[in-house]
Amino acid sequence: MHKVKMAVVAAMMALSGEVLAQTPPAAPPPPDFSKVEIKTTDLGDDVYMLEGQGGNITLAVAKDGIIMVDGEFAPLHDKIKAAIALVSNQPINISSTPIFTATIPAATNPSRGMARPSSPRTTSRTGWPPEPPTA
Repeated sequence: MHKVKMAVVAAMMALSGEVLAQTPPAAPPPPDFSKVEIKTTDLGDDVYMLEGQGGNITLAVAKDGIIMVDGEFAPLHDKIKAAIALVSNQPINISSTPIFTATIPAATNPSRGMARPSSPRTTSRTGWPPEPPTA
């Protein structure tokens, strides 16, 4: 009986070598951002949802600017900027996404409130959003 167990263990070890030696599947190709379309949905009360590749973007339009949450991928910058321009010509004052280089000022300087960006990473109120860095 002991010899049978040893033979089974030896056979399993011999066969498992081939299984473990297999290469993992290749990673999927990156998305083709040139084919991505940004769809805008009016949620009411000057709040909009932009749908694209990988998630949704929320825009809240106020009288002195736009608050944007989640700007998706840097290669979509121009398409996102164009979709925002169809909603409002206000500048993006606050963004939670590095490709638009803005921060929430109340988190960095609560005494200034939400009136304008206060981070040294941000630019003036004109020219929002800035162009993404070139690679």
